[in-house]
Amino acid sequence: NYFLLIGVFIIFIYFIVHSFFYKNYKLLYFILFAVSLIPKLFFLLSSKYDLQGLYDIDAHIFYIKYVATNFSLPLPESCFECYQQPTYYITAAVIYRLAQIIGFVAQDSLIKILQFYSLLIYQLFLFVGILTINLAINNRKRAALASGLLLFWSSGVFHSVRIGNDVFNYLISIFAKYLQAQL
Repeated sequence: NYFLLIGVFIIFIYFIVHSFFYKNYKLLYFILFAVSLIPKLFFLLSSKYDLQGLYDIDAHIFYIKYVATNFSLPLPESCFECYQQPTYYITAAVIYRLAQIIGFVAQDSLIKILQFYSLLIYQLFLFVGILTINLAINNRKRAALASGLLLFWSSGVFHSVRIGNDVFNYLISIFAKYLQAQL
């Protein structure tokens, strides 16, 4: 097993070095993007949502459930997070409701689906972030390095699977920066 792992690692390093020096940046970005997903998936699958150090996670879930069940927004004083902007919670409620319709009824399954939704939003944030970096930095090697730093940002593993509107705000913010960089 170790020889297989070492072999895969050597092949991985070869493709990164080859892509970097022979200016095949699309392949390089694809490889880095795919590999950066691995620790996030491990963290998602190996941790419980309420053990991720969030004191307000239950309020986020309440907000999503409320919107999914009542098809309306809760009053701002209904919960600790209910004053927040509703866009994330509305989209998460749609995902939550669709999962219920499909047949996911166990609370743990529904929570994991919401975490996968947050991971999807985070990956979109990374994709738009790479596009923004490439618009802002003219040197391809430096842009690739900056993109790698963004993709492997250590706390990104934790942030990517959190249920809450922070990840959605990251996406909206980087999209605004992307549009600004195009001007």
